[in-house]
Amino acid sequence: MGIQGLTVKLQPYATPATLGSYNSYNANDSQDTSRVIIDGPSLAYYVYYRLLASKPASLNAFDSAPSYKELGQGALVFLDTLSEHNVTIDSIFFDGFLPPQKQAVRTSRLEGSLKQLLIFQSTHPNGLRVLPEPSKPLVIEAAHVLDSSRPVPTPFKGLPAAPFLVPAVIEALASSYSYASTVQIVPAEADPYCAAAARQDGGVILTNDSDMLVHDIGPNGAVAFFNQLEFRESAAEYTSIHVLVCRPVEIAKRLGLDDLQRLAFEVKKDPAAMFHVALGKAKMYKPTGIRDAHYDEFLEEYSAMAPGNGRSQILMPATLPIDPSELQLDPRVSELVLQFAASAEPQVKMYLPFLIDDPTRSSAWGVSSSLRRLAYSLLSFLTTGASKVQSVVDYGRKGLRMASQEVRLLTKQQCLLYVQGLKESFSQLRSASGLTTSHHLFKAYAIYMVCQWYVNNDKPRPARDALVGLLTGTTGKTLTWVEIHLSAQLQAALYSLRMLKHLLRYVELAVGRDIPPLLKDLDMSLEDLEPIERLIPSRLEVVMQEQSKSETPGLLDVVFSLLGDESTGEHKVDAGNTEENSATEPIPAGFTEISGRMRKKGRIAPSKPIAPVSKEPSKKLNNIYRLLADS
Repeated sequence: MGIQGLTVKLQPYATPATLGSYNSYNANDSQDTSRVIIDGPSLAYYVYYRLLASKPASLNAFDSAPSYKELGQGALVFLDTLSEHNVTIDSIFFDGFLPPQKQAVRTSRLEGSLKQLLIFQSTHPNGLRVLPEPSKPLVIEAAHVLDSSRPVPTPFKGLPAAPFLVPAVIEALASSYSYASTVQIVPAEADPYCAAAARQDGGVILTNDSDMLVHDIGPNGAVAFFNQLEFRESAAEYTSIHVLVCRPVEIAKRLGLDDLQRLAFEVKKDPAAMFHVALGKAKMYKPTGIRDAHYDEFLEEYSAMAPGNGRSQILMPATLPIDPSELQLDPRVSELVLQFAASAEPQVKMYLPFLIDDPTRSSAWGVSSSLRRLAYSLLSFLTTGASKVQSVVDYGRKGLRMASQEVRLLTKQQCLLYVQGLKESFSQLRSASGLTTSHHLFKAYAIYMVCQWYVNNDKPRPARDALVGLLTGTTGKTLTWVEIHLSAQLQAALYSLRMLKHLLRYVELAVGRDIPPLLKDLDMSLEDLEPIERLIPSRLEVVMQEQSKSETPGLLDVVFSLLGDESTGEHKVDAGNTEENSATEPIPAGFTEISGRMRKKGRIAPSKPIAPVSKEPSKKLNNIYRLLADS
């Protein structure tokens, strides 16, 4: 995740290199600079900010953010350009697990994102100006993703990066015939795997993480930074890609050191110190046999998780029936699976992606906490008895601060009850609306989840006009924070469905024939959940979709009918004392308790009764929210 100041201090020792050229190989360079190993997260963020720098300055900060479709296209254009310039792409590694040592860094970054969002919101309290006509989609070319000289306009720097950009890039690459085989989601950080690949066969590691300079990448390994790539057009039909290359082994020799590890440690301790001061301290260091706890802890990060090291088994437990990387799960989902199998503690952690919502209101993730609770709980089916993991600690925004929230896992019986209700929900939505495409079905269910959250928390539901704007991308002259927050809530609901799909697919493949039929059925129901680029399009992409404008009224009619109001959606329902982000948030079991009126009209067939999980006769199916909350 980087050592502040290290790259700048070692910059004078980097050497210019031609990474690749079009129509000819760089035959004069005897060292291997045409084979690259790519740090996946660095690639994703690099493409994001290069595309952001290419957006029209007339856009506001929210609409300027590259869409997930553009991110996928940008990553493919970048890799295609490297390939066209005779650069061999060996591997693209993505983090599938971050060790406990990174917890402080992760927390700090999330807090930094919250601070950034709070500042932005305070400087734009009334929302963001919107262009009267939507801007045309960006046609992505090589110069957009390889020209690092173009700065990101200052107004665009106000908001944190898109929350799902890394899984969106993974999905685009994994769907590509050219690059699918190069993508690897590893049971650790990407860094040690990049280092091992370079150490074994040589090559240039493309990254924006200065940590790579500290790893052992071997005598034929080199490090180059995305932000220093330069795309040159020197003649007709001839282009080339240039970069400054750092070779840690050679640099260490020039500095009179065995390696760069002690120097990096001194720089990390005091980033503001002059280079000669840090170098002098590194040269003075001599191992004495007396344990240096701080230095040992620093070195652990660069050795303990290297592939082949015995301690790396902590990240790939022998108890796992299937390697999560085989399914290319989203990184956070992969991390949850690995934690669940390896943890000796009753809790594991989930760092929720940072959503761009209204920081003065309840976190947008709250609308889908019950669905994520089900998703987390499905992992208990990996064990034959009771799971040792009893809860997942969600880490995300709570009010004006970052905080943890314990989510108690459901029992297997409760999971099946919820799954039955979820299946019923999908069935009733499809029957009531005549929806034939899964895209609309899942979007309708997500809208229902958002509206039901307001009901459960005794808050006025979003107005119909607001939901129409959300589903069509239309807005007034100003994009308000109410609209931004509603958009984030819809994203939270849709992405939670994606998490459910990924975890359910993993459990089904891991358990095999012993999987309960209900789970298998739900997996089939979620099979058509679309990739992120279509599941969560940008506002401007939605505006360009004429079909969404014609289908939105009917979709909302169905959602409001299922909520108990066939007009404006302002009807209030007594939802008890449900608390926002509560660890015991009620579990919805379909629309059974609110669809009586529609059954009378013949729009929904009566559903089969669900077996209760309690023998208390006073607790009926229509009180299932409280039933599971009390269990």
